[in-house]
Amino acid sequence: MPTLSAALDAYVAVARPGGTSRGVVAFFTGGTGTAWFSDQGTSNWDMLNGLVTGGLVGVQVRWASPWMSASPGEDAGLAAIACRPATMVEFARLDQAYGYFHRRGPCVRKDNAFAPRWIPDSIALGGRNFWYPATRLSFIFGDTDQFVAIGRAYEVAKAAGTTVTDQVVPNTGPTTYNTQEGRDAWASSILSVGT
Repeated sequence: MPTLSAALDAYVAVARPGGTSRGVVAFFTGGTGTAWFSDQGTSNWDMLNGLVTGGLVGVQVRWASPWMSASPGEDAGLAAIACRPATMVEFARLDQAYGYFHRRGPCVRKDNAFAPRWIPDSIALGGRNFWYPATRLSFIFGDTDQFVAIGRAYEVAKAAGTTVTDQVVPNTGPTTYNTQEGRDAWASSILSVGT
């Protein structure tokens, strides 16, 4: 797989629940990805706070420049570029997945000595076991959404052994969190994990 020739800076904001966390939820914005999710409207801020109050660590990622761009003349392709958000998700959860908490793990410290342990588990870095039957994936569609690729992603997820649920939200387009009904569907789906 091609690699990207230029690094891209990202910024991370973390909100922690008052007590013990029961998971992590990560938010990126669409388009260039250069804005915070919570800055896209009061309703987004309220939803994020509700999830944190519900016991989840809320992680937001924004990019210093558009994340979907390769360097001029570079034929990197979507798979290489998609590693950018995948890397941020790995960073947000990696250390805790291996028992390291409070920003003391090898990922945060950039300790390359730990690489032989986590590379085999990484989708982006060579992991080959993509059968995750204990994983739950929820698709939330707006009833006016006409995006054909969504159906393909849904079928791929089902074929991978993932538990897949879907919901169609009335009076809602493709940006489902723009309506109260959509935000309620998101919060219900996310907070129902582990209950």
